[in-house]
Amino acid sequence: MRSYLTLLSSSSAVRDYAVAGIVLTVLSLVGFHSLSAFIESTQQSVRVQTAKIEKKDEATRQYTVTRSVLDDQVATGSIAGGKGRPIILDPCTGQIKSK
Repeated sequence: MRSYLTLLSSSSAVRDYAVAGIVLTVLSLVGFHSLSAFIESTQQSVRVQTAKIEKKDEATRQYTVTRSVLDDQVATGSIAGGKGRPIILDPCTGQIKSK
């Protein structure tokens, strides 16, 4: 320990670096603590709001289904009648096309 003290007192370069290191360490600690205090104060001032979704009662819906002819999966065309002769239907109206 005595050798370090004599080195600090005899050499000005070692003394300057030691003082600079101590000052840098103290400034780093002060900066860290001030940054930590700033973050904590920011967290306390910020309000976190959470949204709650409430489920509504299931109401009976009144609706009608409208289908297009193009969406129909049933093949339209001729249907065999009782006499063995085909009945040709109009695909848009469903009426008999020819007799």
